[in-house]
Formats: sequence, C-alpha cells, structure tokens
Amino acid sequence: MSIQPTDSSYLTSVSYVATDKTSEAAKKTEKTTTTTTVTAPTSEETELTLTSLSDDLDAASDVDWNKVNDVKNALANGDLNVDLDTLSQAILDMHRS
Repeated sequence: MSIQPTDSSYLTSVSYVATDKTSEAAKKTEKTTTTTTVTAPTSEETELTLTSLSDDLDAASDVDWNKVNDVKNALANGDLNVDLDTLSQAILDMHRS
C-alpha cells in the first residue's frame, strides 16, 4: 500500500517580497512580507478522499507475506533458532493481559 498525495488544488502559492539590501539604510529597514492563502476542501472533496483511502486500506493485506515466507524459509533451513521456553512464556503473557 502506498499513500498518494491528494488533490492540492485548494492550496495556492506562497509569495515572498523583500526590499533591496544594497545600502546600509535598506538593511536596517528591511521588510519581508509573506502571503499564504489556503482554501479548505469541500465536503465532497473530503468524502471522495476518505473513500479512496478507505478503499486502499480494504485492499491492503494485514499480513506481510514476504516476512512470513522469510521466517518459514529460515525455520526450514535451520537458520532461525527459537527458544521455546521464551516463546511459550511470551504467548502466555500475551493471552493473560
């Protein structure tokens, strides 16, 4: 699953205006203006975005099958040692809490 950027058409550009810094007097009276305008998305745009994200989550698997297969292979090849006492205790602790 990947998260894709949503429609950002409701954002407008940011503009910067600065004075000329060539003289010493200009440096003392330097002024910078920043303007940002943001328009909130409509409820329809928000609903479409949420629906799209919900569909992406529904399509995604809850299990990382690549990791499962890696562990299976490691167990089969003897590359992964498991301390059964520690594993058993962790399972019991998980179900008790």
